[in-house]
Amino acid sequence: MDKASAFFEDGDLGYSPNKRKFDGLRLKAYTWKVKPLDVSAVESSFFENEEIFPKGSVTFDNALLMTNIEHEWKSEVSK
Repeated sequence: MDKASAFFEDGDLGYSPNKRKFDGLRLKAYTWKVKPLDVSAVESSFFENEEIFPKGSVTFDNALLMTNIEHEWKSEVSK
């Protein structure tokens, strides 16, 4: 769990495509505290598309949950 938590804490920036640039959004969590989440079923139309991902090439490994964390979302502008 520590490695998965560190991965997401270090990867706090995401981008979505816009017409001529990417819109970025950064999660600024003042306290980083996650706990494991039990998952009974997982479905994804994206990851289950065998034209993109051959059968067996993608597997679910974990889920983490953050609750009641003081945070901000910061806009990041691509250049």
